[in-house]
Amino acid sequence: MNRQEFYAPLHVPPQISAFDSETRQLGVGKSGKNGLLQIKLRRDSEETVLADAYSEIPLHIQRVLRCGDSLAYLYMVSASGGILQGDRYRIDINMEEDSRAHVTTQGATRIYSMDSNCATQVVNVRLEKGAYLELVPDQIIPYRDSRFYQETSLDVHSESTMVYSEMLAPGRVGMGESFQYDACCLKMTARDQHGTYRMTDSACIEPKKRKMQGFGVMGEYDIVGTVYILTPARYVSELCEKVNLILADRGIFGGATITRNDAGVLVRILGDRTEKIRDAVLGVAGAVRESVIGVPFSEIRKS
Repeated sequence: MNRQEFYAPLHVPPQISAFDSETRQLGVGKSGKNGLLQIKLRRDSEETVLADAYSEIPLHIQRVLRCGDSLAYLYMVSASGGILQGDRYRIDINMEEDSRAHVTTQGATRIYSMDSNCATQVVNVRLEKGAYLELVPDQIIPYRDSRFYQETSLDVHSESTMVYSEMLAPGRVGMGESFQYDACCLKMTARDQHGTYRMTDSACIEPKKRKMQGFGVMGEYDIVGTVYILTPARYVSELCEKVNLILADRGIFGGATITRNDAGVLVRILGDRTEKIRDAVLGVAGAVRESVIGVPFSEIRKS
């Protein structure tokens, strides 16, 4: 595998590959265009520690923060203001047995305007037996004329739990850029320790080709949030009920459903305010945490 293949997604959808042309600025693969973050978390006595970390600019991981429980709290940080055309990012997270963590970003992922090429991000996560991870990044904001593809692969042991969320905003609303991007495609695939599929989900939005505020698409809403809960089968039914109650109590338009073979729970949420969607996502994460590991929910500050 050469360097460019290492950063590249396995399957780039045609909606994105159509833009894979030469950039007129700093080219694909040049210094600063390939961002890499690799971290390994390990249980050490009663706490989870950062056992290993490697990064390439612009990606970086901050030191572990503590909130008075057994979880490690981490920010994924970018030294860049956002993702540019020709950028190829890769994030690898490895959770060893019985480790516990809450990982988030320092802010929104901004996909800048593009006049050539596209941008991609690959996320690979592996949880060994008994591990627990909340991967809850802030929202993706695609700017006018941007093209972005994110490919997420989750290898989660059947006796581990992971909460993974995605939030997609319509763009820079204050700049009049709602749904002015070319394409934003997100794909998630989850497997167990044997390589058996547990869940898969994908979406490719091209707002210039299809009106978003229509029946069967986004309707009257602008923001979509998705939460994937991968957990042992014994928790699935109870968590699905809890999540639906949380959404109903908060007046959120959305719902949870149990995936095939009780492999997990998929939650889809629509809204018109990022803060409301984010609060709902954190509410779901809190319900999972209390049910699975019996720890009250807390999060690290964003400001």
